[in-house]
Amino acid sequence: KLWFRPPPLAPVVVMGVARCLGIVCAVAMGIGAFTATQLVMAKDANIQTYQKYCLKGNVTKVEEAGLHAYEPMLGASFTCILTQFILALVEDPAGMLAWGLIATLLFPLTLLMYVEAGRYGAKGLVKWPVLVLFLGQLLGISTSFPVLWLPAVLWGQGSGVTSTGRIWMALLLLVPITLVELYIFFGSTATRAWTICAGLLTGPGLPFLGILLWPFPAPGSEKFSGAEQSIRLLKGAYRACMLPAAAGYYFLIYHAYMNYATPKELLEALWGPKADGSVMFMTVDSCVLTLALFLYLIMTCPCSDVALTCLLTPFLGPAAGICAALGQREAERLKEFNGEGWQSLL
Repeated sequence: KLWFRPPPLAPVVVMGVARCLGIVCAVAMGIGAFTATQLVMAKDANIQTYQKYCLKGNVTKVEEAGLHAYEPMLGASFTCILTQFILALVEDPAGMLAWGLIATLLFPLTLLMYVEAGRYGAKGLVKWPVLVLFLGQLLGISTSFPVLWLPAVLWGQGSGVTSTGRIWMALLLLVPITLVELYIFFGSTATRAWTICAGLLTGPGLPFLGILLWPFPAPGSEKFSGAEQSIRLLKGAYRACMLPAAAGYYFLIYHAYMNYATPKELLEALWGPKADGSVMFMTVDSCVLTLALFLYLIMTCPCSDVALTCLLTPFLGPAAGICAALGQREAERLKEFNGEGWQSLL
């Protein structure tokens, strides 16, 4: 059910039209992001150089060409290209900003995708977050999330709860992801450890960590014995993620303040003739992913929760605002569970 109350004469039609409009918007976002990123890659000379040497698959020639060493075991030529891509982000102050927004968004995104995959009643592609995240490595998360996952969840989101074990495991997976990202941007790029972390971050390694959640399937019934505990845990998990997400947002503000004298200079570093192709690619990724998550909230949360996100975003960042709305949604779910009975939120 949608959060707003449609006219009694045509509830099914209204809900169907709303979902269809949401799906159209999501797909349009993804296609637009894919087009923009491909144009950036086609025009950027550095990215063309990465492709020229990396696609040959010769580690020695890659290093002789002045490119950074890569770990072939973590994705062969694809990892080679993305290792150079990540290096360009690390060496450019704007790269920290472009990737940093994605890094904060990974807190609500990872928890959301893994939890919804294990919710009772979920069906379709929403149950395959590993596949969606892996395709995000290939196409860009700004393409795979709105084009594949959003339509899937709008039609196939479950009506029950998720096992507590799955929620805990989803939270634990955020730890290695965050540690790898921190080492990438603050560790020495000359070390073997940095090369391995770059391969893990950009290759299939991190998406495939989701396999660890397979031992925690969806509960066998809509209202099982531990349902209330699960809802409380998920509510707390979303709210706990607000802290690192907000901390990351404040660091990005500080980083921008220390490296750019004016807003115009900052924007030119993120997008435009002076911006690096890798930075512009990630700028598209981060902006579209933010909009896609906001669209998800609009389609699945009460208007008050969406307003809460918009209110908190300037002060705590978009990721923390999204976490707040998702946590509040679980609080509303808990009220329904204890009061009016269990009802689907879509």
